Amino acid sequence: MSEQKNKFGGVIDLSTTPIAKGARGAVKEFEPELLGLMTSLAEKTALGLSYFTVNRDDYAANDAGETSFKNERQRVGAVLRSHAAEANVGKISINWHPEGNYPQVSLKNA
Repeated sequence: MSEQKNKFGGVIDLSTTPIAKGARGAVKEFEPELLGLMTSLAEKTALGLSYFTVNRDDYAANDAGETSFKNERQRVGAVLRSHAAEANVGKISINWHPEGNYPQVSLKNA
């Protein structure tokens, strides 16, 4: 910063100093075991991922609970899609097991 300073900071002379930029947003973290499991997807295989079970009964029996339940399923889907992309397996389809409440992942038909 240059000599013009006050309690809030100072002036940066861009002719001599570039603006320092940090990473924006969340940094993706990948679970190696999940990436490995994703690579086993094939045309005639699917993954049953009971680790990601989302039970409706774990959320309040009101509109806010329903919203939280749906948001958690969306979050899990995003995690699975990002891992599939990182593993270079292509687009995936996610269907929730009707009784086990866990995602079942298969390759999406083109």
